[in-house]
Amino acid sequence: MPSYDNSWGAVELILHDSLHRYKQVHSKKVVSLVPETNDKKGAVAVFRSKGQLKRGHGLVMTSLEALQQHQSEFTHWTPNTHVWLGYNGDRDSLRGMDKTNISQINTFVVDVDFEDANERDKHAEDVNNASVLDTLGGTGIPTLMLKTDRGYQIYYVLKEPAFVAKRKSGSMPVIATAEKIADNLKLYLSKSLSNVDLHCSALGVFRMPTNQNTIWFDPTSTYSFDDLMSWSMRQTKAAQKAKLVKIGLHSVRRVTRRQIDQSWYQGLIRCTAVSPDCGQDVGRHNTLFTLALANYSSNVPEEAALVSLIEFNERLELPLSARAVELVVRDAYSGKFAGARKDYIQALLEAWDVPEVAKTVDRRNWYKFAKPRNERSYSHVSEWAVDVLKFINARGQGKARVQLSTRAIRDALKISAGSLNKVLKQLRESGQLIMRAGKGSQAPELATISMLLTAAMTRRLKVASDWWAYVQDQLQKYRQPDAVEPVAEAVDLFDVPEAILTS
Repeated sequence: MPSYDNSWGAVELILHDSLHRYKQVHSKKVVSLVPETNDKKGAVAVFRSKGQLKRGHGLVMTSLEALQQHQSEFTHWTPNTHVWLGYNGDRDSLRGMDKTNISQINTFVVDVDFEDANERDKHAEDVNNASVLDTLGGTGIPTLMLKTDRGYQIYYVLKEPAFVAKRKSGSMPVIATAEKIADNLKLYLSKSLSNVDLHCSALGVFRMPTNQNTIWFDPTSTYSFDDLMSWSMRQTKAAQKAKLVKIGLHSVRRVTRRQIDQSWYQGLIRCTAVSPDCGQDVGRHNTLFTLALANYSSNVPEEAALVSLIEFNERLELPLSARAVELVVRDAYSGKFAGARKDYIQALLEAWDVPEVAKTVDRRNWYKFAKPRNERSYSHVSEWAVDVLKFINARGQGKARVQLSTRAIRDALKISAGSLNKVLKQLRESGQLIMRAGKGSQAPELATISMLLTAAMTRRLKVASDWWAYVQDQLQKYRQPDAVEPVAEAVDLFDVPEAILTS
């Protein structure tokens, strides 16, 4: 079982040895006993309160030793390491916290913010359900979950950091990809939760893990950057496909063969002599925009299109800036345009002398979309899987596991034995369901990831409740009214919920 009191272990896991192990001066450790690696080290920013964060009054940490000594004093930090950080002339604010100064991506964090602490606690199970990523070739549970004043922050920590490099053109593809992954993580959770902060900076400042705010930590649940990028691409592609569905029960839509597979695209993207002074409609900007629209209409994920067009731009004799390319791709993927227009394509092909590919292929296909579930006689396995998980979570509410027979599930959901067996097999293989055979004729024990996360939070709350009851008992026993103020400080330290204090 993961330890929920090892917040320093979470900090070390996140940072991936990106800071010096010991202070460079005034260290209290015998540095020579443990030689340090020769890898280049960076810095993180820390803040003692939200007020200091808003004013930019933070501290720079360059060693694990210093960070661990003062960890309990900090409320916020930058979990993604920067190349360097410094102070302004008056040392009252930090410099270097721009995303272009990040040296490595260590983690992705999603912020869930409710109106108040009561709303936060009411939706704890909803947050658990939403935070499980079930499309990563299995089930991905969060590495770390922190409880904040009005919500939660969910960490998905990388197995290995994604190192940031700047290309000659000034572009930083790792940063662009990381921001897209973060956006898709937030959008994914927002399908189940209306309180996900979609506008929170993906690579900015988040809560510092402490023993008091850590409610879930599993150091084995880490992610590959490449896997998250693939997952993000699938999310983008699925969202684009959803746009094709028209309102109506039997809508059909006619679409052209993918534009990026057509000969004009292959010829145009190999050009290198596209110049800025050949007319408003056939210059570099419009060439890139047409290529980006072709990617968009072909359901290519935005981050993949950006990488492809950055490479195209770098091959040009007179390339645009990396920022200009990013803006072009963003405009193309805004949803305002369906794809590249034939007249623009023809003008570009003639301007850049692409050999004999000026005719676009316009082969058409028809796609018929499925009826809504309530109009169909049969349900898909994925739809049944959602129903089964909801039913098990409802029956096991407040428990880590529940004893439940397959017959009870079949009767409640009106699902056939064959379909249920398929669903249970899929859920077990993907890791979303843990199933343990019962003794003798007893029903099997079932547990979902959501139930396990909720049980972990409940245990944490129980510890705080027992501790507060003990303090009250001691105060009444010895009748020490002067102890009220120290106890109030202890309440803040241990984050005792308001519901416990008033009970």
